[in-house]
This record gives sequence, C-alpha cells and structure tokens, in this order.
Amino acid sequence: MVVAERLWQRLDRFRKIDAKTFGQANWQKKHTIKSTEHMEQFLREVSGEELARDFRLTASRNPMEIRVTPYILSLIDWEERKVWKDPLRKQFIPLYSECISDHPLARFDSLGELEGRGKVTGATTTADEEMVKNACQRGNNSKLDNDGFSTGTLPSCIVHRYPNKVLFLASSVCPVYCRFCTRSYAIGGNTPVVKKKKITAMVPKLWKQGFEYIRQNSGIKDVVVSGG
Repeated sequence: MVVAERLWQRLDRFRKIDAKTFGQANWQKKHTIKSTEHMEQFLREVSGEELARDFRLTASRNPMEIRVTPYILSLIDWEERKVWKDPLRKQFIPLYSECISDHPLARFDSLGELEGRGKVTGATTTADEEMVKNACQRGNNSKLDNDGFSTGTLPSCIVHRYPNKVLFLASSVCPVYCRFCTRSYAIGGNTPVVKKKKITAMVPKLWKQGFEYIRQNSGIKDVVVSGG
C-alpha cells in the first residue's frame, strides 16, 4: 500500500501509528472494523452521538455486514458538516436517515447470476446475443463446466451482462464491504435481512478460464476486476 499522506493520524486511535505499520496489509486486516457494535463505537469517537445513533438504527435493515479498513476510514472527511455527504462514508457506512424504499423491481441478485449468466441483458443486437451464445458453447465444448462453470454457461469468475463489458471476479473475499454490493446475496455473513448463498470460491486456477473467455470475444472492451 502506498501511503502518501498521514491522514490516519487525524484520528485518535491511529495517531501514533507510523507509515510503515499503517501500510502493512496484515495490520490493516487486524484492525478492520467488522461489527455494528465496533463501528458504532468508532463513529461516536470521531463524530459524536448523532452519527453513531443514525448508523445504529440501520442494523436491522442492512443486507451487508460491516467491514471497513483503517485505510478507508482515514480517507473519510470526519468534519461534522462534511461527513454526512462524504462519498466514501456513504459507500461503506450506511445511515438510517438515508434509507429509502426499494424500487418495485429491485432484487438482491441484480446481475442475474443465480439464474445463469449466459444472457446479456444489455445486448442491443442479435449479433451481441450470438457472440455470448457462441462463447458459452465453446466453453461447454471445452468441458470446463465441471471445473468452475456456473450453470453450464460462463466461467464462474466472469459476469457478462452487457455486450462489451465483463466483471472479472478475481477473489471470493473482499477486504471491505460496500453498502451497494451487487452480490449482497452471497458476500459476507448472514444479516437480519439476508441469508447468504454459497458461491464458487475464486482461485487462480479458475482465472485461466476467464482469460480465455475474454480472449475469444473481441467485442469485450471493458473488464472490471473485482473481489467478492
């Protein structure tokens, strides 16, 4: 980890941590906040009771567990007038005051992974659909579906929902949990509103299948590499 500024030293609990220690992955992992209780305590320390209470009220509604590293916490602007609108705070720390009703068509499996990833919902032409169909057929002909393919279509490390874009899942583990995670049905532990489903572990031996799928499809122009 490259640590350009000692932003973490603005926070009392990290004030005495030197750059070398703060930049170590194991130290970050060890000091990651992983529970509602610990996050509430931290918010009370850095901002006060109002923010901590607002966060606590979301506990029964969150589809994701809390998991935020010291590095992310150090980047948030904790000034009282700014923390409520800070984009990183919004990404990782939900507040009850921000909750809105779900859209009628909202669903946890927003990428359609559990129903099979062969269909590209963003396809605009028959050629787009045919491209994915052919790629899936090549995969099946290569007999890869017994070692990492999901529903006999795409490699388990690939999510292909738009003609020229794919999501490449390099890992089954995320160091932080985003509140808007598109895989909230599976990532992390169970919450009061979601009983998580098991997914295929993403290991390096499965990456080759993803590389080959991308190589065989010249129409793919954008690859997003993600954890989880």
